[in-house]
Amino acid sequence: EPAKLVDTIPNFHNILWRLENLEKAIKEDSAGRVQEVKEEIAYARKSAEIMSVIQRLGEKGAIPARVVHNDTKINNVLFDKNKKGLCVIDLDTVMAGYAHYDFGDGIRTSVNPADEDEADLSKVQFDLEIFEAFSAGYLEAVRGLLTQKELETLPYAALLFPFIMGVRFLTDYISGDVYYKIQYPDQNLRRARAQMKLAQEGEKRMEDMQRIISKLS
Repeated sequence: EPAKLVDTIPNFHNILWRLENLEKAIKEDSAGRVQEVKEEIAYARKSAEIMSVIQRLGEKGAIPARVVHNDTKINNVLFDKNKKGLCVIDLDTVMAGYAHYDFGDGIRTSVNPADEDEADLSKVQFDLEIFEAFSAGYLEAVRGLLTQKELETLPYAALLFPFIMGVRFLTDYISGDVYYKIQYPDQNLRRARAQMKLAQEGEKRMEDMQRIISKLS
């Protein structure tokens, strides 16, 4: 039962909390960087409502809490030399959450061929063919487990996860790079811009994603 698990990282995927942290960082402007990220801040504020759909549904009890991995990026899957998936690793984040969390982070790290900190945003793409293939495998595995509301709202997870990572990277950049390790001065800003571009690409494909999930489920 989800309630029996301890929250190892409280509010890990709570976008409302992440947005509050962003606003706090903007207000403090401790590294003097707010002026150079006005466009990114405006996008975060403009898209906050659509990106909060899953969180608000959960808070209202419209979707159930479940035991989820919470960090299902593709490099947390162990493959053999023939590229066959063996198991999921990095289990320290297993705790209560929503099914959307595992689906969303898997999509985020699968559909985009570009690097997480890609500077050329024209290379950041949302591959619908990969989205459909990932969704087909996921829905086959959870068939009969998810509620209709969970199924209907899965596409929102594909928007939420690049967005939430963009918000986190942007918050860290504004705060002076205090959380994420960086290899060069603007890496967190590049990360934020690339992830927000992926979220924007996902927003453009919302109807296509809904059609795909409806067909597969």
